[in-house]
Amino acid sequence: YKGKMEGNHISGGWEIPGNCSGKYQLRLDAPRWTGAFWQNNQPTQMVLDMAVTPQGVSGYGSDEVGCFTIAGETHGNMVNFIKQYWGAHAVHYSGQWHGQQIEGEWKIPGNCGGHFKLHY
Repeated sequence: YKGKMEGNHISGGWEIPGNCSGKYQLRLDAPRWTGAFWQNNQPTQMVLDMAVTPQGVSGYGSDEVGCFTIAGETHGNMVNFIKQYWGAHAVHYSGQWHGQQIEGEWKIPGNCGGHFKLHY
């Protein structure tokens, strides 16, 4: 899969080499979350379209590091998800979900971590 993200749409093409190919278009109908993560006491702003339900967490977004997808789970008001940067590293998030706000800690295993806060 290769494509681009514009607002809450992702579109592009897919290919099974030597077999077939096609186009795709995805749209996530989820709230727009904004917030930041802090690294070395410096905030980095995030904007993401993310669904948080008792069944789990899914979404995508971007920040100054790049574009990413979100996938995770909820356990009551606990939220755990992984932010996977396209073609790069993954960041693990764990926090408390209180209605329209999530706050907690993030980490890149074996590297670094910090605090985050999101709301819609």
